[in-house]
Amino acid sequence: MAPWRPGGGRPAACAALLANDDDVLLDVTVDLPGGPVLPTDLVPDRYARLLRPLALAARAAVAPALDLPVTVRLRQAGPVADVFAWWTTDHPPVPGRDPLARGWDRWLAALP
Repeated sequence: MAPWRPGGGRPAACAALLANDDDVLLDVTVDLPGGPVLPTDLVPDRYARLLRPLALAARAAVAPALDLPVTVRLRQAGPVADVFAWWTTDHPPVPGRDPLARGWDRWLAALP
């Protein structure tokens, strides 16, 4: 399967959409330039501009399901299991979910 390239932006290595009667989850694995980066280096100051089109497309992809709770997760491709951004429609970012306090949850929630 070809990578998902929303709007010609950064490719996602894969995306999984899981929907049931109670909620919808879009789990997007991001393929970063140069391969995986250390989780401590994966911060909005460095990667937000690159990942913005992908994040907007991910949220738009689940927009029709907004009558259900929707969750979008962004994770880094590679050997590091790093879910670096988590957005949901039914509650604000959860303090402490990202022990590195990188700010991706707030960034994702603030997108238009």
